[in-house]
Amino acid sequence: MYKLLKKEYKKIQPLLKEVTHSKAIVYATLEHNHDGGIYVDRKVDPRVAFIITKVNYFYILGNADYLPVDFYHFVLNHIQSKSSENEMIVFTYSQHNKVTLDRLFEEKNVITIERVLFRLNNTKFKSVNSITIPEGYEIYSHKDHLNTGDCITEPMNKEQFGFSLYRGKKRISTCYAIFEGGLHVEIDIRTEEPYRNKGFGKMIATLFIEECFKYGLTPDFACWPYNKASINMAKSLGFEEITPCIAHYYSGESEQ
Repeated sequence: MYKLLKKEYKKIQPLLKEVTHSKAIVYATLEHNHDGGIYVDRKVDPRVAFIITKVNYFYILGNADYLPVDFYHFVLNHIQSKSSENEMIVFTYSQHNKVTLDRLFEEKNVITIERVLFRLNNTKFKSVNSITIPEGYEIYSHKDHLNTGDCITEPMNKEQFGFSLYRGKKRISTCYAIFEGGLHVEIDIRTEEPYRNKGFGKMIATLFIEECFKYGLTPDFACWPYNKASINMAKSLGFEEITPCIAHYYSGESEQ
């Protein structure tokens, strides 16, 4: 496969019409909002595109019949050279491509998994949400506040669009755009263990979604079926489940 230069990303424009979910993730690569990449079967009028993201989520656009027969090893070599996690999740947008990947990944320790997708019902969101900040807590925008003493695992990035809730110097809940592109944002919500199930995640997510509306952005939410807390959170915010997507999953641990 051929790796496109960033200035060549527009070559896959005709394939974008099939992107019906995960728009923020796909377009974040196209708009150079993170260190991803795009591979194609040919540089002129590509028939299939393989999109790489900053996490081990990969997306296939176009016709997967034009992927190389050694596609499994192509992806495996990439994740082993770029990531310590040694796993991959490959998404596509058609049943035809799913069947093609089933064949390419046959007997390769790859399984199919399902991801739960949501779309925000704006009317439900506005009717069920309001923000009341409890005494002793403060909300900060990621762009104007950094705190080196917080204890949520991943550091807060000053450039990320999002908000965090603090109690003193301790960051206890955060909601931010893990991906942003195509006027969509993919939401990530995290709350420290002792503060969960107290409404803090919903509070900070509500503020985040309202801020999205101000800038004409569409918030998207997705999670794995086993994450019941996230599913309940999404529904409480006014998100509604849509047709789930199927992905192919590989983990190096399955070969050990």
